Amino acid sequence: MALGLGVNHSVTDYALGWEPTDSEPIGTAILFLKNNTNVSVSAWLDEISNTGDFTQSTSTRQATVAEGGLDFDGVDNYYARNNLLSMAADIPSAIVFVFSPSGSLGSPEGIFGSTEESNASSISIANVDNSPDEDSSIVRFTANGQTTSFTFSNIITTTIQYIIILKTGGGALTAYHNQHGNAEVDNSPNENVFNIRDIGFGSSSYFQGILHEAFIISDIPSAGYETELIKDYLNYKFNLTAA
Repeated sequence: MALGLGVNHSVTDYALGWEPTDSEPIGTAILFLKNNTNVSVSAWLDEISNTGDFTQSTSTRQATVAEGGLDFDGVDNYYARNNLLSMAADIPSAIVFVFSPSGSLGSPEGIFGSTEESNASSISIANVDNSPDEDSSIVRFTANGQTTSFTFSNIITTTIQYIIILKTGGGALTAYHNQHGNAEVDNSPNENVFNIRDIGFGSSSYFQGILHEAFIISDIPSAGYETELIKDYLNYKFNLTAA
């Protein structure tokens, strides 16, 4: 676990003097895989807790370090958390990840997962071919067997980008993609517990590409400014532009 958490840094590090480890003004981080920080081929250390580190001791299943994150091969690369992270169904939260796929995402590719647990959960992404006129992309959020799908009107490209998934205390879900804005959501609310055991793997599929950063904030309010603060942080840090 990294030292010096909760200390304000220069605005040259991130926008508005805020990053996920700062509890104010929104929620409390329960997971933070920080770009270019405590990441190696064998482990990505959680900035929140020593028990939250993701490790992989088998060399053939290790990703490579790239652009401050991990570059997964889409075949068998993944990392397992020391302890299962279980998010209660009635706690409002934000799940955020920055990524750049290597390929076309023709089938779902798992970013997070806990498929070996009794309450299987996962987040996966895919592009959908609606030939000949329209293509779209889908982010699937599965919690204890119930799947909620977020559909964006354009495909997910191979450039660096981020997705923010917000869940209210009542289980209502929304998602935002910096390239395409808000998603259309199906099968919400999803009031089930969401578990994370693995990164780079979920719903029996592996992610191909770079995971640059990921964090989860619990007890997040619903006033609206919290999403904008997260967007500002991500846009500034990764030099991205909101849709």
